[in-house]
Amino acid sequence: MGQLDIYYQPTPDPYAPNGVTQRSALFTVTSSTQTFALSNSYPAPDASGVYAVYQVTSSQSDNSTSIASPSVSGRNVTLTGLTVGRNVVIYYQTANGTTLARVRKYLGAPGQSADAGMMTNFPGTWTANHKASGIAYLIIEMDYDQNAFIGGVPSVSAVVRGMKCFDPRTGTTAWTENPALHARALATHSLAGALPTTCIDDASVSAAANICDTTTTYTVGGIDFVRSLYKSAYAFSVDSKPMDGITDLCQAMGSAWAWSGAQLRLHSGAYCTPNPGVLDET
Repeated sequence: MGQLDIYYQPTPDPYAPNGVTQRSALFTVTSSTQTFALSNSYPAPDASGVYAVYQVTSSQSDNSTSIASPSVSGRNVTLTGLTVGRNVVIYYQTANGTTLARVRKYLGAPGQSADAGMMTNFPGTWTANHKASGIAYLIIEMDYDQNAFIGGVPSVSAVVRGMKCFDPRTGTTAWTENPALHARALATHSLAGALPTTCIDDASVSAAANICDTTTTYTVGGIDFVRSLYKSAYAFSVDSKPMDGITDLCQAMGSAWAWSGAQLRLHSGAYCTPNPGVLDET
C-alpha cells in the first residue's frame, strides 16, 4: 500500500488557453505555518488544483506525506501544521498561453489610476489623465478565435452594487439600501445635486435613516419576513434633475424633503402615537 497521485487535465473553457501544464515546486519548511511563493514565470495557478506533499527521503525518520489542504491566494500557497526542517513539494497547474477573454475592473474610487493596458495599447489616446475618477467601468479584451466566438462578440453584463454612501450616524462610507442615505448621496454627488455638506441637515438625515432601518415583520402567505421598514435601489441618470431623484427616494420612505434654513432636510414616514384631546370649538 502506498500513496496514489492522480493527475488529470480538465476540459478548458472555450475562452481559456488550450490545455494546462502540471508543475511542481520544492521548498524547505522553516515554520509550522508558512506561505510559499510560486514562480511568477507562469500564470497564477488554478487554486482547485493545488496540493502539497512532503518529500520522502531515505534519511527521513518520519515518512508521513500527509499535509492539510492549502490556502491559495494568487501565487501564494499557505500550509499549516508543517514539520520544520522537512521539504515540501507543491503541485499545481497553470494555463498554457494567454486567455482569449480578459476583464479588468475599476470600481470608481476617487483618483483611481488610469489603466496601464489601455495606455500601452492606445499611446497618446489613453493617457495617465484618463482616470475616470469616480466612475466604475470594465475593460474587456478579447482575442478572436473561431471556436470561442462562433456567434461573434458575446454580450457582456455584470452584477453590480451601487455607490457607497456616507452615513452621518457612524461617519463611515459603505454600500447601503437605506433611502435616506441614498438621498443624501444624490444631493451631494458632484454629478448630481453637488450640494456642499454644510447644506445638508445631517440630524434630519440620521433621524430618517434610523426610521428606515427599523426592523419590521411582514407576513406574506402565512410566512413572516423580517426586514428594514424602508429600502431602496435607485439608478440615477446624470441628465435627470437631482431633485426629482431625491423626491423619488423620499417617496420610497413614505415622506418628503424640505429646504429650510439654507439646508436640505429629509423626513421618513413613521407611526406616531395618537394624542387624543378635546377641541374647544367655541
